[in-house]
Amino acid sequence: MRSSPISKVKKKAYNHGKPKAVKTFFLTAVALLIASLSFGQAIDSLESQLENDQLTEEQRLQILQLLSRELVFVDPVKSLSYTNTALSIATVNNDSLAMAKSYRILAAISRVKGSYYLAMRYHQRSQEIFEEKQDSIGIANSYISLGHIYRRLHRREEEIEYHKKSFDAFQKLRIPNRIGVTAHNLGESYYNAGQFQKARALTKYAIAINDSINNQLVLSSSYKVLGLIALAQSNLEEAEQNFQKVLQISNEQGKYSQKYAEAEALLGLAHLASKGGDLKKEIEYLEKVISFSKENELGDYLRTALENLTRLYTHSVDTELAESYLGVLKKVSDSLRNKALQDRFYLTSSVVEIHDLSEANKELEIENLLQTQRAAAWTTATIALTMLLVIILILLLKFRKVNRELLASKKLIRAQNNDLRALNQTKDKFFGIVAHDLKSPLITLLDYSGLLIHNFDQLKKEQIMEMNQHLKHSAENTIKLADNLIKWAQIQMEEAKCERKVFDADTVLSNMIKVYKETAEQKQIALTYEKTGDSILYADKDHLKFIIRNLLNNAIKFTSEGGTVSIKLLDKEPNLCSFIVQDSGVGMSQDKIDSLFKFGKATSTRGTAKEKGTGLGLMLIFEFLKLNEGQIEIESNPNIGTTISVSFLRS
Repeated sequence: MRSSPISKVKKKAYNHGKPKAVKTFFLTAVALLIASLSFGQAIDSLESQLENDQLTEEQRLQILQLLSRELVFVDPVKSLSYTNTALSIATVNNDSLAMAKSYRILAAISRVKGSYYLAMRYHQRSQEIFEEKQDSIGIANSYISLGHIYRRLHRREEEIEYHKKSFDAFQKLRIPNRIGVTAHNLGESYYNAGQFQKARALTKYAIAINDSINNQLVLSSSYKVLGLIALAQSNLEEAEQNFQKVLQISNEQGKYSQKYAEAEALLGLAHLASKGGDLKKEIEYLEKVISFSKENELGDYLRTALENLTRLYTHSVDTELAESYLGVLKKVSDSLRNKALQDRFYLTSSVVEIHDLSEANKELEIENLLQTQRAAAWTTATIALTMLLVIILILLLKFRKVNRELLASKKLIRAQNNDLRALNQTKDKFFGIVAHDLKSPLITLLDYSGLLIHNFDQLKKEQIMEMNQHLKHSAENTIKLADNLIKWAQIQMEEAKCERKVFDADTVLSNMIKVYKETAEQKQIALTYEKTGDSILYADKDHLKFIIRNLLNNAIKFTSEGGTVSIKLLDKEPNLCSFIVQDSGVGMSQDKIDSLFKFGKATSTRGTAKEKGTGLGLMLIFEFLKLNEGQIEIESNPNIGTTISVSFLRS
């Protein structure tokens, strides 16, 4: 956990009565310094000035606030450190206007980090002080903060309203650098609202002003907006020129560049490559976004680039790369979630240490609780315990429902007793699965890990590899069982989503055949797919994938080496699309077929190569078919093979 950056400031003589001319001269000198140097040089110079022991407390405060404001979009963590130190000095010396400026910067940092509640609280504090002091510059800056908050909330009308107020206010005050900032903000707001003509005029105005005063950060953001406007209006050449201009400015500024503008420019160039059909260049730019976002902790852009790459490889039927990027995307999402929690905790802790507000203490407790989540070594055990609690809850809810029905009508007593018996069978089956199928691999994990811990030096490399393979298979089987139990529990709690739509099933089947081709070849099984009918149907695509995946897996599982497995798509009836999965495997008796779709009676059977199962796959297929108004038919003969037909409506 990061420690708070708030400095322990001792109260010094703070000359509130210092002549305004002296203060203005100092600020003017600092402004001239920034204008005469590049942004990075100006920041380095200001930071070096902080080491000067001859600075007055007021001058130190002014430099801290200037640094914190300029670094909000460049280095939010460093900006927060400077802001908290400035706020601590202002609080000790009871300088309300300086406190208001610090609160406004804290609002901007909170907004960048996605903590809109804190952003609005800080903004309200700063605006109250500015209005009380009748500080026109502070009020105008508050309008900027409000505009940005409403932008993040996608409330375009209010976003435009407050950015226009700030633009008009600074034009009246005739402050060039703030006019440049507010013109850029208002131009981007009009772009967000789709008012491209106004957006273009204001953004060009912002570019002219910021170029004249050497404000490179806002200049790069303005070129980014101009590029987005051109892209939206299909002016592709102009869009590319503006995005490249952003990258040029960022390259010149180095570590002090406007990171968000650079990331968006790279995404814009990837989009242009996509429009031009240049897949190689699109992938190249997306990979640059990923690298840049990782380096600068830009979570949203990292996630966007990963999602786009996953989409590209999925559409190109490169399932391995698609699955690889999906895995990376999940890890990144988890990492970003933890990072967001840390950032919000950091922001909240600043509120607590400065003001000791009860509301901030509550938020701190919440953030601490969230941060106590750890990646446990006992993941499998946690899944088992969670599933046990879920099923127990399901059973309790169903028992309560049965009891209410018993009290409501004596005529339903017999039916209710049957329901109770069915529930008891379900409960017994579930506990049997948990007791055996989940407990057994956990015991295996403990046994093998014990062997590795106590006999590592005596074991050969081959033995260790063999043990690791056993551990991996055991964990995979347990997770697969837990996943099926979750799906079954969702259906029982009526929480399973069924989003049916019309789509072409041919692509789904073709991809499935590719996925299971290697598995079939490992057992020397011939796996074929034949399409003889219309492949358009009306169903939930994820449910169809689950059904076909389980049918193919079972067919391969129960077919011996040298056998055959085939899947055919055909028209059995005018409004039905049917899939027939046929194998030359071990087959089933009629009694076995009758028990397949009953939770209390379904059992796991090992495959011809001793493959382990869960006993839940066909039962879940039956449940998903019911949700999709589908049909299933099974024909099987022992030692001859099995034929399973599933059908879906076309519309």
